[in-house]
Amino acid sequence: MYSLFKYSMNFFASLHPFTTMLYITLSLLISMLSMNPIILIISLLSSVIWYISLNHKDTAFDDISFYIPLFVLIAVTNPLFVHKGESILFFMNDKPITLEAIIYGVMLSVSLIGIIFKFKCFNILITPDKFLYLFGRIMPKISLIISITLTFIPRLKRKFKSLKKTHIAISLYGSGSYTDKIIGELKIFYSLIAASFENAIMLSDLMRARGYGVKKRSSAVQYKFAKYDYLLCALFVILSLPAIIFLLLGRLDFYYYPSLQLHSLTASEIIVYILWGIFSLIPPVIEFKESLTWKLLISKI
Repeated sequence: MYSLFKYSMNFFASLHPFTTMLYITLSLLISMLSMNPIILIISLLSSVIWYISLNHKDTAFDDISFYIPLFVLIAVTNPLFVHKGESILFFMNDKPITLEAIIYGVMLSVSLIGIIFKFKCFNILITPDKFLYLFGRIMPKISLIISITLTFIPRLKRKFKSLKKTHIAISLYGSGSYTDKIIGELKIFYSLIAASFENAIMLSDLMRARGYGVKKRSSAVQYKFAKYDYLLCALFVILSLPAIIFLLLGRLDFYYYPSLQLHSLTASEIIVYILWGIFSLIPPVIEFKESLTWKLLISKI
């Protein structure tokens, strides 16, 4: 029974919180430091695949479809406001639309959406309890605020949907004109704010009653750093370190203005890209493997 329960969980959720945090931190660091197209495309694809592996497919694809318009919006907005670049494609309102600005806008979208999906995976894997375990002793007040925020945001979303259903059931939500709908949304918002203040007061009273801040903070949950945590941490550092070094040395820089700077890849750069690809694909590959193992175990019952 234990083995079935073990395989039913996400693999990274079963790791020590430091292992998961190390991977996400290194991944975010490289993704934020670089505007290299190869780095960014690998980062986006791996993040989306990882997010799909952590969620139900229908839920994951619904979320992905929400970010497609955002991707297009950012990609289109950049060439409309930035007119740098030598390759002018056409003029719009006497303003040049350049190839460099379009490509930069696309890669900016790739970078932003990739980072967003990494944070979405972070929210799934690093629960408030794990976050407090990692940072509660180092920065207790800040970590508590962040932990509460991570808890309250999804709770507020669920509360908003519940209030909306209630208002519709008792005919307080307008279903006619747009003005009626806006008024209905405002009523729900006011109810949500009132409920939030009430919850905040109750939470502060509970924390005071339980003696928060009286003694040095300790964690209710203790995580054991296993052998595979050591192995994975070492593997993450080994695979990501070349990319970090090359980025800091400027070896992976890519310039979009005034013209696209295309250069032939060296053998060392190709190795760095391969290592970055392996590093990025480790979580989704492991999660899909665990999912298949779980399904095989279920089929044998």
